[in-house]
Amino acid sequence: MLHGGGTEYKTVRNALPEANAQTKTEEKKVKIRFAWKRLLKLAVATTLIIAFAAAPPAFGDSILRVSAFSGSTFDAIGVTPFDPTLGTLDSVNIGILGTLYVSIFAPPFITLQGSTYFPAPYFYQLSVNQSFSGLGNTYFDFASDAIFRLSDDTTGAGENFTFARPFSYGFTFNSTTDLAGFTVPASAGPDQLPTSILGQRTGFYPNPQQVNEVDLIQSWSPLYSTGVPVTITNVLSAGSMTFEYNYTPPPPPVTPVPEPATLLLLGFGIAGLAVFRKRFKA
Repeated sequence: MLHGGGTEYKTVRNALPEANAQTKTEEKKVKIRFAWKRLLKLAVATTLIIAFAAAPPAFGDSILRVSAFSGSTFDAIGVTPFDPTLGTLDSVNIGILGTLYVSIFAPPFITLQGSTYFPAPYFYQLSVNQSFSGLGNTYFDFASDAIFRLSDDTTGAGENFTFARPFSYGFTFNSTTDLAGFTVPASAGPDQLPTSILGQRTGFYPNPQQVNEVDLIQSWSPLYSTGVPVTITNVLSAGSMTFEYNYTPPPPPVTPVPEPATLLLLGFGIAGLAVFRKRFKA
């Protein structure tokens, strides 16, 4: 009995190192698999970081230029053209915002009623034509005048009238409008809008043979009066003109971009060094 027990003890004792060795082997396999998973994740992350850093995305940009104007029959509005060193001009958004001021004197209109003279009320109407035109076929031109019609009733005793009519024009030139050579404005204020705005994007580039200028041109005349003709004493348009240049900057200098396989190999190398360093410290 003692002999049998001793044999069983020896068998169990001999089996323990084998079990421990097998356990350690399994633990090593698990650690190796875990290390390879970490290595793969780190390599992929490193590859993505390098790829994105090597090819940054390009975005469009814009620059705003504003010119003020104030004139009666004429005003030369200085304009800043697009700087071609900024890149390629994609589109131009133009906004014109201002107010038309008109002063009028309505003379007395005296009529005889019986044996007595009395001022007689009367109605009058006048028009103001307004246009903006680039000098030397540059920038843009109104294809037709914007027309403001102003009217009122007077007592006939002799009066002064003042009108203030806000106006705005908004239009864009791009690759689509370049094909037609004109664009249709969104306007408010005039009683008769300009039919279209002539121009192309090339007209907004610097032209050494032309002055950078857009001219405000206005004219006016009385249209109708049931009494005596009215006198237009002053006409003034004042406001601002905005140019928004939308452009694409030139591409950055070309730098060699590693192939995907090279990036992956580099990522594995960096990840391997990190894992080796950590295991070396442990």
